[in-house]
Amino acid sequence: MNILVVLRNLYGNPDPFEDELLVGDSDVNAISEACEIRDLLLEGKGAKVTCLLFSESQSQSEKALIKAASYGADEVCHIPIDDFDFTDANTFSKVIAGIIREHFPGDLVIFGRLAYDGDSVNISTQVAENLGYSRGIYSKKVEKLSQSLVFRKALETGDEALVEVPLPAVLHTIRKEGLRRQAKIADIIRAHNEVTVQRLSQETGKQAAKIAMEGAWAGTWKEEVPPYQEATDMVVLNGISDIETAQNLIDTLKVMGFEPK
Repeated sequence: MNILVVLRNLYGNPDPFEDELLVGDSDVNAISEACEIRDLLLEGKGAKVTCLLFSESQSQSEKALIKAASYGADEVCHIPIDDFDFTDANTFSKVIAGIIREHFPGDLVIFGRLAYDGDSVNISTQVAENLGYSRGIYSKKVEKLSQSLVFRKALETGDEALVEVPLPAVLHTIRKEGLRRQAKIADIIRAHNEVTVQRLSQETGKQAAKIAMEGAWAGTWKEEVPPYQEATDMVVLNGISDIETAQNLIDTLKVMGFEPK
């Protein structure tokens, strides 16, 4: 069984909760989850953990992947895509799904709490949709993995629910239990002496982006200031309940000219 861990972008989304810029805590949790699944739930079944890093062509990419290997990943690969808007979740999720489909067929794809879209689940759920995989979100711990995936899902009430989804699946993990803050000595030695960082060609990444955008390569991405940045008033949408927040959003959209059908 192939288990893929998609690491967050090195520069587009630094972890605000700690100083590590290469492999942050949320990535370490995701790698640890994958390795525990491999070593405990799939012991003796030939499972493999592969870490994927989608980022610009930066010298620190290799350092980040070697560090990921030191936390137990079997293989690591860099997918370089220069001049690309990594904040465009819709397009980027198609790029990730396309690369996985063509080059890294996996039974389970894991995203950490901080993916490329910050502390949300847009990227992971859209990747699942584009791959046609089942999806599991807000997972605190994977309990079983055979023909299906069973995990403990965190609920807004503070409780947990045991959820089962069929494989293949995409998992968004917010796990904290059992965080390996220090890599094992054996894994560190293996990472620096045995692991080779794989790297797809720049053209492969660009081609995946072309397909995702359903058109020609758009060229260098230029950041533009959206019109609302010039607004002088701020509307607070958050309410004391989900219903009130939803109503605030509907009212605001109506003011902007949008009418529900």
